[in-house]
This record gives sequence, structure tokens and C-alpha cells, in this order.
Amino acid sequence: MYRAFLLVTLWAVVITAQAQRAETVPYQSAVPRAALAPEAVTGFLGSGAEALTVELPEVSTDLVSNRPGVRKTGTVYRLPNPVTAPRLKWQQESGHAIARVRFVSANGARLRIHVLYPPTAPVAEFRQQGSEEAGPGVAVLSTDFVRGESWLPLVDGRSLELEIAIAGDLKPNQFSLTIDAVNIMPGSHRRGATEAFRPSLTGDAQKPEFDLACWQSDPAYNALSKAAAATALVHFIDNGNSFVCSGTLLNDKGNTNTPWFTTANHCLPTQAIADTASFDWLYQAGECGQSQTLANHSTTAGGAKLLWTEFRREIAFLKLKKPPGRGTVLSGWETDIAVNDPVWAVHHPEGDHTMVSQGKVTALNQEIEDVTGGGLHILDEVQFSKGGTEAGSSGSGLFSTAGGNPYWKGTLFGGDELDYQLSSYSHFDGYYGQIKGWLEACKLPWGGIILGGKEVTAYAVRSSVDCAAESEIRTCAAGTLSGNNPYQTCEAACELPWGGTLLSGRSAVAYRSADLADCAKVRQLRTCSDGKLSGSYTLASCPGQCPAGWDASVPVADAGAETNGNVGDRQRLDGSFSCNPNPPGPKRQRRFTWSKGTVPANADGSAVRFTLRDGAGARPSFVPPLPGDYQFRVTVGNGAATSEPAATTIHVGGAIHVTSPYDGGSWTLGDQPLQLGWSFEGVSPSKRFNVFLVTGVGSTERLFLLKRRLRAQDSASGSLNVPLPRNRRTLKMLSDAAVFRVCLPRIGNNDPVCGRSAVFAVQ
Repeated sequence: MYRAFLLVTLWAVVITAQAQRAETVPYQSAVPRAALAPEAVTGFLGSGAEALTVELPEVSTDLVSNRPGVRKTGTVYRLPNPVTAPRLKWQQESGHAIARVRFVSANGARLRIHVLYPPTAPVAEFRQQGSEEAGPGVAVLSTDFVRGESWLPLVDGRSLELEIAIAGDLKPNQFSLTIDAVNIMPGSHRRGATEAFRPSLTGDAQKPEFDLACWQSDPAYNALSKAAAATALVHFIDNGNSFVCSGTLLNDKGNTNTPWFTTANHCLPTQAIADTASFDWLYQAGECGQSQTLANHSTTAGGAKLLWTEFRREIAFLKLKKPPGRGTVLSGWETDIAVNDPVWAVHHPEGDHTMVSQGKVTALNQEIEDVTGGGLHILDEVQFSKGGTEAGSSGSGLFSTAGGNPYWKGTLFGGDELDYQLSSYSHFDGYYGQIKGWLEACKLPWGGIILGGKEVTAYAVRSSVDCAAESEIRTCAAGTLSGNNPYQTCEAACELPWGGTLLSGRSAVAYRSADLADCAKVRQLRTCSDGKLSGSYTLASCPGQCPAGWDASVPVADAGAETNGNVGDRQRLDGSFSCNPNPPGPKRQRRFTWSKGTVPANADGSAVRFTLRDGAGARPSFVPPLPGDYQFRVTVGNGAATSEPAATTIHVGGAIHVTSPYDGGSWTLGDQPLQLGWSFEGVSPSKRFNVFLVTGVGSTERLFLLKRRLRAQDSASGSLNVPLPRNRRTLKMLSDAAVFRVCLPRIGNNDPVCGRSAVFAVQ
């Protein structure tokens, strides 16, 4: 068939460690839009009226693969006269310098071009369209090139139109661009090969296979559909030729949404080959027996980072450099496997649409001699009863199914030359320990991931007078991150000259002198940056200039300027600008008398209750329980006379917006967790908050605490996957209408500050 191997020894005793497992989840793309293509433009930017046309000659070659078990698809044609920037006609359109080049092949059916573009050149966008495609694909950015070069994604058709766009007004001699090679493939699936090529295979499956769409009546179809959405047809370049294999996206225990990818060692054995990889997603037939490809089929280039590979186990474990297409899935997996287990293969035989084969495990940990490739492998044996595997299937996944989900078991090495239904797969449990760090990764609260078994230092606050006291070691173990601290760094706070501290990133007003008439001339803003305080002024206040005609025996009160603050943060009033409150004389002391004016009200109409600390001093303080305007009056006495009152207002902000579920929707019992999202206004990052589920909306509401004492983030927003409550009492009380509440802790006997989600249905 496509690989020859010889069974050498069957290990009679198989010792299996405790089974490991992860679940299947949809892939959620979180890649930000590119700066040059903020609207993810898929059409050409320019008119292409003066495109350079490059005629490619008829290329003659055969498609007999020189790599055992790997399907050869075409050859690399090196352009005798490479396309460079000066050869192109550049025009200014849409704020870019734009040029177009057209490649026309005499006998190719699919094309792929190689571009050299140095990292030091201005960022360029590359858009392309094949003659048998409906429109150009999403732009590939030069910033995604590896070491200044890239094989762009494949296109269908005998001609390829490429547009290069660079923001700004540039001339061809200001940057370097070279297109030096074209990968020409003779066969487009379901259309055979052109005569100039003499392939031994035509590009379709050569043996009786079963299309995924033909399994719709099988109970395992839902699980197989998810496995197919995790399966890719992998195109790659090696030694002047192009090939295809299959491979699978895998989830990890921490559900970090990282595109881990696995295929066979003999497909992508080196980083240089992995850099050329391009991936076809959802390359499936729409209906059983038809050749029409699904409309949501997509291709991504950019290659993958080779993390670990081993010849003996026949496994290559990678991480994609670009996100997979929409609708893809990260497959679940488990290390447990036994003889006679029912299993399924999901693969692309001969580079065809996704096929599914059904069989069972017949032997484990076979020592197999690779006759065509040389060497020994340790593999599991599978006998298929429906369908089988072929060249192009290499690297594809073996799956079990349970509860509507697939569980990946290993990668395909190859099959018997004489029996395409007898195949060998990598024994996952035998190398799980080598890749478990990636498969047991954890999400970090500030973004990114940490591998399983690794540690990271995290901090409770972003700034502190003692960062070490705010730190903890968080450890990733089997996908779960220990601890609670949410910050990656902590910067040192600054000591203020007049006492107290200032957090890093915050600023305070300081004065050079307290006895000048014009305070504005002696004012300075001092900013703390990781323990270093800018500026040099040392006073916290300046009395300023007294009113014209002032009677020196009568004080003049000044309650300070109106200021803004956050709910729950201590706010300070400032009467120190009052005029000469201390006349000469024995036993004469200044006295400030502060009183509350209008303040916010609770829901029952009662005024908020709070304590004004040091109400007889120049700078009293209080903690506002609710947002709103807080008005205060002050009089100043010197023992002989009392001033007229002066007033000021502190405007306190504070709001919580629950942003998702933003339009209601439903929460079905047994489904995956529902995502709750929120954003804050006027809430300090160090504040803690609680999350509640409110049931019985519109009737008798009941409040259930889901999460307590979470910390607000510097980004003023956050999200949380809320699983269905397991408490039986809570489940019984779930009605058909519920909301989430996100609340700051109650201050005193006042109402808490809360935000509510839209009402959603519970089914």
C-alpha cells in the first residue's frame, strides 16, 4: 500500500500509568485585528489595472513520493527571473503603495508562491486569489514571516493573482521584495491530473473509503464531526517538492485555547519543514457521495513551532503559529487504550476530503521494523472493518467516542502495503510524560499560559510599599493554577515628604513654599514610578492669597476645590487654604467645623451613612459607600471669631456594567459554563467584588453567592465562566428567568454597588 513494515516482537506485558484525559472544546479565536487591516478586509485594495503577468512553463514531473507513506502533490519551480519590487507597477490607492502580479501556469491546478521580504522593510499585506476561487483571502502580513520568508497559502486554479500593499507613499527602491519560487500542483481534487505530470496517484482516495458525511445515521456521528473539525490536511514543502499529511488539534487540561497540533514524525520531522506548513480546515464534502466542499472550508499558512518529536514513537507535537479557521475544534484526548477497544480514524487519504474509518485495537506496544524508512518503532495495531488508511492519512488521529465527544488516542504511522485496513498508531501513554507540560498548561490571569509543573510569582496589587509581602507562588498542576493573586508585576510605592505613601503610577500635587501669595507659581505635580518620586517640592498645601480688604481678626474659610473620586476609596477634604486661622495670642487655637450637606440616598430614600474622620481638623476624610455628589460645609474659628461657612463638593463615581450575557439567551442544564462579563467605572483595581446568581426574576427572587472576593483588574473589565450550580437546593430553585449580579461589598448599612445582567432563560 504505502508503507512496508515488519512485526518483530509483541510485548506480552503492558504497564499503563493512571489514565489522563482532557475534553473537547470549540476553538475561540482571540487574535486582535491587524493594524494595517483593522476591518479584516478580504478584497483587493487596488484596481490591478497594470498587473505584471508571469507565464509559468509546462512543468513535467511524476508524483511518485520519495518519502514513504507521505503523499506527494507537486514540485517547486524556481523562477529564472525572480519578481522584485522594481519590476512591478506601483500605484497610490487607499492610502497604500499597491502593486499586482499574476502567475499563469501551463499545467498546474493549485499554486503556492514563496516570498522573501526582510523584517526591516515596512509592514506589507499580501492578498491573493486563484482563478477557481470566489474572492481574495484575508491578508497575510509580513510580520508573520519566519526569518523574512514565507510560503503563502495555497490557491485553487491555474492562475494566481497577488496584491502587495504597503501603507504610505513608498518607492520600489526603498524596500526589498522577491518572489523566487512557485509550488505547482497538477491535480485539484476530483479533477485528476494534467498530462504533463505522470503521477501514480490522481489525488483522490484509491481504496474504498467512507466520507464523513456518509456516517450521519451512526450514533457516533456527532463525535466524529467534532473530530473532523479538529483534523487538518497539512501541506508542506521538503527538498523541492510538496507533500500532504493529516493532523489533529488538541485541547489541554486547562482549556487555555492554545492550538496544539499533532502529526507524524515522518511528516514534519524538523522545524525547517514545519515552517512551510499550511493547513486546510473543514476540508469536507457537504453530502454523502458528492464532491462539493463545505463553504466554510478555510486555509491558514504560517507554519507551526515544533515542540517535541520522536522517531521511535512516530509523533510530532507542535503549536500553530497562526490561529486555525472558524468552526475548528480542539479535540479531547485520553491515554487509556486496550485491545478490542472500538476506534475510529479521521483522516485525508491521498489528500482527499475528510474520511472516517471504523475498526478496533488488536495489539499494543508492538515493536515494528520500518522496512522502507529504516529503524524500529513502538506502535499500536488497529484493524479496520470499514475503510482504511492511505498515503496522506499519515499523522491523522485515532479516536474513541463517548457522550457525543471524541477522544484522541494517537497518530497514524502507516499501514501494511498489502492490507490498507491494517494500520499502526503511536502509543500515546508511552510518550505522554514528554508532552504533558503543554497538555496540562494553565491560563495566567494577566494573559498567556504557563506549562504544567511550572511556577510563577504573582502579586495581589500592582503597587505596594512592600511588594514581597503581596506576592505568592502560583503553580500549574494538571491544568489548574494554584493561588489567587492576579498581577504579573508589582511596583514599589513612594514615600511622600509630608507623610504617607503614593502608589506607583499615581501623582500628587506638591508646593515649594507655604507663604507666597500665588500658589500656582509654586505648584508641582510629583509622580511615583516604581519607588522613584519625580520632582522636589515638599509641602502638601499652600495657603495662598487672602481676600482684598481682609480683616486680620476674622478667619476666612476655604473648603477646597471640587474633586472627583471612586466609590469605596477614602476621599480627603482640604480646608488648609483657609486664610490665617491662627491669630497671635496665648492659648488661641484654630478650629475647623465640618458638616454634611446633600449626599446620595439608598434605594429606600434614606441618606447614606458614613463617618467623617477628624471632622475638627483641616483635612478630614471619609469613605463614600455609593456613587453620587457629596456636599460639605466648613467654618473656621480662632478662639475670638468664626468665619462664614464655605462649601465644596466631591463627585464620586462608581458603576458596574454586566456586559454578557448581553442579550439574554438561555442556559441549558448540562451545557458548558455560561460566560459572564463585566466592566467597571470609578472602581479602583484593588477593590474586591462578589458574583451572585439571582433566580425567580419577576416573582420571588432568591440570591445565591457564586464567587466571592474577586479582585477588579487594571483593565477595568473581566470575565468568568460560570458553571451550573451543583447544589441540589439551588437547582431546585432555578426558575425559567434569572440574572447575574456583580457587586462590591456593602459598606456599613448602605446599599451595595451592583450591576445586573440581562434576564436569561434557564432550561
